[in-house]
Amino acid sequence: MAMFEVHRLAENRWLLQAIFDDAAAAIADAKALVARTQTPVTVRVLAVQPRHTRFAEWLIFRESTADQAVAEAAADAAEQRSETPPILQRAEEPPPLLRPAPRRSPPVVRRLPSPPPLGRPHLIVLIAVLLLGGGLALLAHFGPSSRDIWVFDRPEAKEGHPIRNPLSGEVSRRAEP
Repeated sequence: MAMFEVHRLAENRWLLQAIFDDAAAAIADAKALVARTQTPVTVRVLAVQPRHTRFAEWLIFRESTADQAVAEAAADAAEQRSETPPILQRAEEPPPLLRPAPRRSPPVVRRLPSPPPLGRPHLIVLIAVLLLGGGLALLAHFGPSSRDIWVFDRPEAKEGHPIRNPLSGEVSRRAEP
């Protein structure tokens, strides 16, 4: 179900005046508002339809006495200009130094040239992985061999020898087997 809102323009903002269920009553109220005000006024009537989670609005009536006031002021100014001699009309123009400067075009922003691309990044990653894998394979192949005797498997390691306690500094002897 549609509602009809009457709005009045005040200080560049639309203020809600009334809400009606009938379009004819809303338009009549807007016309009455224009008729009873002495100052220039602008009114509008919007039809508002609720839709799911929002509202759809459209303009069905607009009237303004402000447009008439502006037109009358422009006509008065034109009459005053036609009554003044041409010499005075030139004097009303601002001197060249006080005129606003012509609009300049915005400066052109130029980008710095980007460095050339590296080619195919997936190819570079593949080469890096292959080199890393080859290095690990060489390390495994030329690393310590199983032919070397481990330090504790040597015959002198099995003989008795003194052991020093690092905390107390006491030297003990291992019992002979």
